[in-house]
Amino acid sequence: MDTCPLTAAIARGDEYLFLTLLAEVPDAELSGPTGTALLETVARTGWVASMSELVAMRGVDALLPWAGGVDPVEWAVRRGRVDFLRELLHGIEDPTPPDSPHRRALRIAEEAIAADPGAPVSWRGVVTAMERELGVHRAPEVLMARALVRAAPGSGDWDESVSALAGRADLALFRWACDRVSDAPSVAQRRFALDVLHLLGRCPPDDPFEDRTPFTAADARAFLRPLLETEDDPYALRSLLNALAAHGWDDAPTALRHAGHPDPAVRLAAVRVPWQAVADGTDHPGPGTPEVRAVLTGLLADPDTSVRARAAGTLALYGDPRGRAALDGIRCGLVDGGGWEVRDVLYRVRTYAPPPVGAAGRGRRGLTRGQLR
Repeated sequence: MDTCPLTAAIARGDEYLFLTLLAEVPDAELSGPTGTALLETVARTGWVASMSELVAMRGVDALLPWAGGVDPVEWAVRRGRVDFLRELLHGIEDPTPPDSPHRRALRIAEEAIAADPGAPVSWRGVVTAMERELGVHRAPEVLMARALVRAAPGSGDWDESVSALAGRADLALFRWACDRVSDAPSVAQRRFALDVLHLLGRCPPDDPFEDRTPFTAADARAFLRPLLETEDDPYALRSLLNALAAHGWDDAPTALRHAGHPDPAVRLAAVRVPWQAVADGTDHPGPGTPEVRAVLTGLLADPDTSVRARAAGTLALYGDPRGRAALDGIRCGLVDGGGWEVRDVLYRVRTYAPPPVGAAGRGRRGLTRGQLR
């Protein structure tokens, strides 16, 4: 098989082109050394989507050694890359045997932590992820402590602890997170607990059939909404807005009070609330009001592309031609398809927005929450 076009796409850093070319390659040609070599190359390049395509969709054996006898599982663990590890372990139905790659990954990560506990590598995230796969449940305080060793939101240590806790969506965990927000001795703990509350509204439980005492979205909104008046940490405020939206809060005017925040992540979280409201068909008052539209229109000039796109998409879903015009301009300026936020907006507007109309606010239709996500 001639892999030159594929390797050339990798060398150019063009993952979209790589995946396009890969789609033309028969599965049979990806078996054995060819598929393994491509998997190693895209992994070292950092292309998780391409790893997923090769392993989950095209059947490449992810556990075969790489060049020089490198163990791909150990390679991923040493780098603290839980996302890589998940792709490599995809499709393994039973992670529990003593010689399973899951247990091997867990041992390697634990040994690495013991040897260098202060290293800025997400080995604790690997431990949390593998324990979760193996059915080991740690106390919330233990998982939070792992995240707070480096206190780096977005790291594997942080995200895996948040995700593991959110997978236990019940009243006890909800109350624990609320208590941690209320009595947190540090900003880092408050950030962590708010991230847990956010994900509790997004993720289904690990075991949907497990007997658990649920909490309600109304409970979450009642706790979270008053915090908007006092939260002054940008990351925590972003998480708070995201958590409210995840639990069905759609008060667009209140959310957009934060549309002028200096942190673009806060502005993006604020504009996602009217996006969700218009997509769900909610107006009390929603993006159809002049006040909300005025803020959204102002955000069409935001320096952050994701904020501009989400504001434009909200207007476009409402049938406002200014939204479509802004999206056309954003689309023309994209490089390699843009980030996921922009691609998501473009796809949903293309799929669900009403046809352009002469007057704003006509022809609107709502999406379901499932379509929105």
